[in-house]
Amino acid sequence: IEVEGPHSTLTYRVESVHVLSIGDFARKAPQIFKQTGPGRLVLITCGDFVGTVWRSNIVISAEPVS
Repeated sequence: IEVEGPHSTLTYRVESVHVLSIGDFARKAPQIFKQTGPGRLVLITCGDFVGTVWRSNIVISAEPVS
């Protein structure tokens, strides 16, 4: 994944992709949103739309490429 800024581009390699139920996402939120440890990129989107609600989240974690 490449993230372009006004003066540089950062490159990340996808390490994991998880589809989590809403309950699992809530339980894992502290780990997903942690602000400690090595830098990383986390992309979160919705999944499993059933006409009125989304029933899951897709969480993609990526590490910087040196």
